[in-house]
Amino acid sequence: MPIIVEVVDIKALATKDATNYNAILILHRWEAGAPPEKVQSFINKNLRIKNKVVILTTSWNGLEKMRNVDAITGASTLEDVPIFTDKITKRLDRLLKYKN
Repeated sequence: MPIIVEVVDIKALATKDATNYNAILILHRWEAGAPPEKVQSFINKNLRIKNKVVILTTSWNGLEKMRNVDAITGASTLEDVPIFTDKITKRLDRLLKYKN
């Protein structure tokens, strides 16, 4: 079965019906002590399906994350890209039940 990928700017998250997706990947950076308002609003609106959402939160110290979600966290450094990629891929594979 093919996997369809849709890239959406966080400004448009509110227009998406999360129940239409098998998996959702959100990449964002922590800003001024909080996630972007659009990301937090999307998560709050979709808490019932949060198990379908994979989140990567980057912050200056690599420790910041939203409450009530199991986010991958880390500092914004290029050296960590392979680590983040591996973690994201594993979580998406589990959600999509992708088999090699």
